[in-house]
Amino acid sequence: MRDETWIGALLLVVASGLAHGQPAVQDARGLYLSAGLGAGYAPNAEFDDAGLNVDFDLARPIGSIALGLDRPGAWRFEVDASYRYNDAEVIFFDAARPDVAPDADSRITALGVALSALRDFDVGGRFQPFLGAGVGMARIDYELRQYITGVELLDDRDTALTYQLIAGVGLRLSPRVDLALEYRYWAAPDIELNGADGSAFDTDHRVQSLTANLHYRLAPRQLPAARGSAKRRGWILRGGFGPTFTKDAEIKENLANFDAFDVGSLAALSVGYRWSPRWVVEFEAARRRSEAELIDFNPEFGEDRASGRVLADSLMANVIYEPAWRLPFQPYALLGVGWTRADWNVRLDGDGSTFVDDDDSAVAFQVAFGASAPLTERVAVSVEYRFWQTALFDMHQPDDRPLRTELSVHALVLGLRFTPGGSP
Repeated sequence: MRDETWIGALLLVVASGLAHGQPAVQDARGLYLSAGLGAGYAPNAEFDDAGLNVDFDLARPIGSIALGLDRPGAWRFEVDASYRYNDAEVIFFDAARPDVAPDADSRITALGVALSALRDFDVGGRFQPFLGAGVGMARIDYELRQYITGVELLDDRDTALTYQLIAGVGLRLSPRVDLALEYRYWAAPDIELNGADGSAFDTDHRVQSLTANLHYRLAPRQLPAARGSAKRRGWILRGGFGPTFTKDAEIKENLANFDAFDVGSLAALSVGYRWSPRWVVEFEAARRRSEAELIDFNPEFGEDRASGRVLADSLMANVIYEPAWRLPFQPYALLGVGWTRADWNVRLDGDGSTFVDDDDSAVAFQVAFGASAPLTERVAVSVEYRFWQTALFDMHQPDDRPLRTELSVHALVLGLRFTPGGSP
């Protein structure tokens, strides 16, 4: 996304705060401490002047600490320190040069500080969405070397200006402690580096992340009354969507493997029935899209960038258990089994040939852990982690060679639940 678009989004955040002048929360406010842990994804880095491009591995850990100040009304201000790193998956060039496998220490790290303004939105109860934006600086370190030969391509660092956009939801656990789930788009748009041969070139570094944060307030505040009532038997409708992270897929009885997938997506819709206060059964239809990125043939023939996707449509029967814990939110666990049909369409970028264009069905199972919080008497919002695994798909490549592989997909799902009879 272009920087001008993000600047426009920043203005919308500020305008939203100014347009709602009434305080969203009437509590006395003050200082708080925050610590966060999550995962970050970085798109490909392009070094145009050197004809060099780096494809990063999927989500890698991110950590942050912050000191915040709640002002009377809806605004908060934070100073945070964060650490991000992303491993290099493959190095490729614009010219007719083969792709290069990086060594285990090839990565980009960023140690930064930022000042952010965040606006809370009062929707009632203990659940609180927020938006924010910030600016800062970061020390960014690039280390890129070839695998086996150890030839150094880049080992340099720079200090750069950064900006970030923030969106999230908070949940008040106690008078002093909040739990928040945050999405951040973080960018260092102007980085100047020197290559191993002394040449100078410019690049940027952008990371999208999801983190869980705990906020500890130095002064307690009054909590609003919890919503909801005793759970009754009845029908439940659930819908959810979110990003997916597909694991590398080994191809049985073949030297090649799907060595990397890009971030994909999940959309799901289910109909369930609560037959006791703790148990729900449901039937779910879902679609998962995994974007192919890299095919590894073996050390002798190397790797080739790939394009295309895997579409997996599934029908699952799930059982959901909600423990009777006295918390301001409702944790739950899900176990499901069912059937999926996957359409594989993947091409090799090197020569444009089709690697696989086939489909097959397989048994699948899933487990999930999440938490929900009521918005109204009938509607609740949920956040969950989900792991989905299939049995082997039995397919063929264009030359009729067998291709037997499977899908293992991690997902983060934001969902809504509607209970027609009330008591979500």
